[in-house]
Amino acid sequence: MQCVDTCLDYGLSQHPDGAFFLLFLGRKKQLTGKIDQAIEALKRCISVQNEWKQFHNICHWELLWCYAVQCDWINASKCADILRQQCKWSPGAYTYQYATFLYMIMVEQNRPELQSEISQLLKQVPDLRVRFAGKTVPAEKFAIVQSQRYFDHDQQLVLPAIVSVIHYILLTNHNHTITITQQEYMYIWNIFAVIGQSPHLLNPIMERVEKYREMHQAKLTEPDQPLDDYCRCLLLKGMCLRHLQQHSQVTFSIH
Repeated sequence: MQCVDTCLDYGLSQHPDGAFFLLFLGRKKQLTGKIDQAIEALKRCISVQNEWKQFHNICHWELLWCYAVQCDWINASKCADILRQQCKWSPGAYTYQYATFLYMIMVEQNRPELQSEISQLLKQVPDLRVRFAGKTVPAEKFAIVQSQRYFDHDQQLVLPAIVSVIHYILLTNHNHTITITQQEYMYIWNIFAVIGQSPHLLNPIMERVEKYREMHQAKLTEPDQPLDDYCRCLLLKGMCLRHLQQHSQVTFSIH
């Protein structure tokens, strides 16, 4: 990391508006858990040039996760919306992310009018599949499976999420219900390696996952209750404990 700091300091001293150096600075701040500084650097990277729009998309991708770990769903959804409209790498994955961020907004801001848009977006995801050399992008496979499950499995998608979403599911009765998958998506993209550097970001997620785990543990006594959702909670709890350096609790948590 010292070598990275030296190179970045020199590069920015010579080219303070260099897009690549600003991107690398934002990425470095993100990896060290300094999310606010990462956002500042990435926004500046976008503002210094307009010729290379694809470079903007790289910044929007990193910004999306910076906002997500801060639970800033509005700004995260804006980044996902830009990506799904401008970037052709994985429109299915971007559409799925946009839908889940909208759902977080719907839940936390009590905006049920977003439900129909969320359902329409998730319905589009399987048709947006893109293959490279005959292979589907792994993140897109995940998005397709979860979108199909939203409609096919009792119109629910139950995954570890924030506790306000759980309360919303328990207290409302929509035609299509979903418990947001952003914590699990963070695992898919190894975002825990980022927030693991900052307990103030990780602890709130840990608390939410633990509450959700307890809810699903209580359901295990019901007949024919699947273990999938409870096991996902254990996986995410284990990841949180690992990055909180509570290694002895990691093994205990799976029992």
